[in-house]
Amino acid sequence: MEFKIGDYVTRKSYNNDIVFIITDIVQDVAILKGFNVRLIANAPLNDLNLCDEDNRKDEFMDELVNESLLDRTNNEDFFYLPPKLLQLDGDP
Repeated sequence: MEFKIGDYVTRKSYNNDIVFIITDIVQDVAILKGFNVRLIANAPLNDLNLCDEDNRKDEFMDELVNESLLDRTNNEDFFYLPPKLLQLDGDP
């Protein structure tokens, strides 16, 4: 499979858990930047799966909602505490 810079991919060796964007390709290794998480990684091209960013984004948001504190409101061990924004940054 032919990969190019800007493709949305997941890694087979990690059960396709995180969506990455290919930022560079050096020989047969892709440099990856996390789409939903702040993470830089690398992976051999044969370990990558091309994915549709919109579908993976929807799946990620569903998982986040299912695992959120809102689902644990019946558990007495947890309580809701609103988050505070500590840092706001982004890519150009």
